[in-house]
Amino acid sequence: MKTAIIYHSRYGVCKQYAIWISEQKKADIFNIDHINLDVMQDYDNFIILTGVLYNRITILSKLKKYKMQFENKNVKFILCSIDDTLDKFTFPLQAFFKNSLLQLGTIPGYLSLDTLSKWDNIQLLVTKYLNPKSSFLSNLKEMQCPKRSNLDSLLTQLDK
Repeated sequence: MKTAIIYHSRYGVCKQYAIWISEQKKADIFNIDHINLDVMQDYDNFIILTGVLYNRITILSKLKKYKMQFENKNVKFILCSIDDTLDKFTFPLQAFFKNSLLQLGTIPGYLSLDTLSKWDNIQLLVTKYLNPKSSFLSNLKEMQCPKRSNLDSLLTQLDK
């Protein structure tokens, strides 16, 4: 059974995690922006890795055209986020992958304030203004670069 890792990475963090998972799992790796629909038919297992930015799963809109390819397949969906709560995303993901065997997980994200686009900086300011007590904002100060060791528990979970 072949495994494909599909990722979306706005600032490179998810890409780095995808590379590390690919090395560990001996899986093929694809950026969602460069994947071919025909290639997806060759895989039985998918690991989808994406970030969460401003309470949105960044890859879902791009996955819509591939939705049928996931039917009756094993899908492991990993959110890379500074907020480790999956609760708010569980229902939309289950609805999207309703005919798949879905498993969810999270890994710590990273956000470099120095590399944010102007649009992301504006959204960050709006978030600060609208929700000053947000856990997202308090976690911004504690974030570190992606670490391979963050994958240890996740890789164990992926083996199940």
